[in-house]
Amino acid sequence: MKYFVFENFSLRLLSVVVAVIGWFYVNIIVNPTVERQFEVELALTDKRGDCVYKNVTQKVNIFMKGGRREIIENYYPVKSKLLASANVSKASADSVNKIPVNVVLPRGLELVKTEPREIEVTPVLIEQHTVEVNVILQGTVKQGYYVKSFGARPETALIKGPQKLIGGIKQILAPVNVANLDAGVTMKQPLTIVELAGSGDNTDVTITPKDAEINVEIQPLPSRQVNIVAQISGKVARGFKIATIVCDPQTILIKGPLKVIDGVNEILTEAVDVSNIKSGLVQNVNLHVLADCGYVVENKPVSITITLQQVYKNQKLTRVKIIPPTVGAEYEVVLEKDFIDIVANAPVNIIEEIDTSSISLESKILNGGGFETGSVTLELSIKDESVPIEIKPSQIKAHIKMKQ
Repeated sequence: MKYFVFENFSLRLLSVVVAVIGWFYVNIIVNPTVERQFEVELALTDKRGDCVYKNVTQKVNIFMKGGRREIIENYYPVKSKLLASANVSKASADSVNKIPVNVVLPRGLELVKTEPREIEVTPVLIEQHTVEVNVILQGTVKQGYYVKSFGARPETALIKGPQKLIGGIKQILAPVNVANLDAGVTMKQPLTIVELAGSGDNTDVTITPKDAEINVEIQPLPSRQVNIVAQISGKVARGFKIATIVCDPQTILIKGPLKVIDGVNEILTEAVDVSNIKSGLVQNVNLHVLADCGYVVENKPVSITITLQQVYKNQKLTRVKIIPPTVGAEYEVVLEKDFIDIVANAPVNIIEEIDTSSISLESKILNGGGFETGSVTLELSIKDESVPIEIKPSQIKAHIKMKQ
């Protein structure tokens, strides 16, 4: 084995040296032409300051040929000598543009081809502007309370992004849930653009600041006592009228914003039907409160007590007979007139049943005592009436004399 390795060793060494010299001569002295492929970073030139560039190819492949020595000397030591660029100065905003790729090679190298020869670029126009931060209340606070004030700090924010997305946005909404709250809240909340929340196009949109402090002040509603007024429907029976209407309670507490309750002086009950009643009634009813009245009231039953009274009417009666009073056996009453005209005042249902033929007037001596002859005053009343009837005249003159 040792013999095999060292046999003709000098000849073997000489062949290696000759081979190295030959390779050096061919590749360095003769410098054969070769073709090589390189992957190069692509740079965009003459970019607009108000745009960002989307869908840009990051790298391109360059195929070039030239002397092996030039390729080794000019590319491998300093890769930046190979430059690939695309001039986007004339690219249209918010649309897809095809831009040719430009390549700058070191001296002595020849460009064979570029893949791709052109790239697609979409310049997106960027703008920024200030918008309002508006707090939106969701839900209803606890009954008897109201939201006195609410707002955000800061009151404005700066949004920046593609013009086609944020151009029409004038405000940022900050929703706050106040359902059943009876005390104010202060919270920090991320700001989002509602119009873009459901889309995937908002990655290039920024909001400064990212958060806002939301403050909601909740207080008990102002209150005041107002009168309860019974609402009546229908008409009572003929000959009667309503004398009194009493509500129990007479007032009730309402709560609401001052500008609302200051204009409320009374609350009506639900209607009480009095059609054709002839006597008073007591009835429990609810208050008549509209759902959108703007104030809060405890809608508990109210007791309504209604009393009636009879309606009186005047009626003229002619030639009503007068019955003289009875006096002692030795005396008699002589009337100046046996018939007179009177005006009677009585309840409607009674007065309309009275006529001259159905009544007569009783008389008695006013301040009656011992009987003596002479002039006396007689007090008149309608005979046999269960309901007192007022008449005019109610007194007449007469004479007492001895019987003959």
